[in-house]
Amino acid sequence: MVDQDCLTVADTAAADALPSATRILRAANDAYNENAVLPLRLGTVAEQANVSRALIYSHFHDQYELVHSLLLSHLSLVDPAISAAMSSETDFSALAHALAGTLFDHYIAHGLILANATQDDFLNHKLPAQLASRLSSGLKNLAQHARKAYGFERREAIAAIILLAVIPEQSARLVRMGRISEDVGRAGVARGIRLAVHTFRQS
Repeated sequence: MVDQDCLTVADTAAADALPSATRILRAANDAYNENAVLPLRLGTVAEQANVSRALIYSHFHDQYELVHSLLLSHLSLVDPAISAAMSSETDFSALAHALAGTLFDHYIAHGLILANATQDDFLNHKLPAQLASRLSSGLKNLAQHARKAYGFERREAIAAIILLAVIPEQSARLVRMGRISEDVGRAGVARGIRLAVHTFRQS
């Protein structure tokens, strides 16, 4: 079940009119963004979605299915922008800036579960193969670009891309915590990517 409305509908009245499964995903996303802890507190999710716990389990077999569906909702929003950047940008620096900006904007608007998912103990070895592949495909594609651009070995390229991925994640985290403004965070992402790419060129 992939429903972008759980993430994009901002109006409370409109959100209340959404189907129950969509309201559950929306509430699950809000619950995760509140404390960034998995598994979710289903009582909180049920209360925010105005449904019973039994109705949650009628839509989602268990917490894993709920979180997997939430991750797919996030991917359905961010994947088109990533694919567009991958197909239109040939210069590695421009591509890195475009992808970092896309991720930063998504994290600010919708939360950091995409950034955290593959590192969360609750989801360890519990991601379906297709979902795990989608979560890692952008990094792998960018790593291939880095290998072509800088002659990196495979492990070097993956390490470089992991470094790049941390920049929008940490900047967005600071914004969401209220420690820096969104403008400062966005400028920090651009500066961080620029410095990292410069280092790659010098290596």
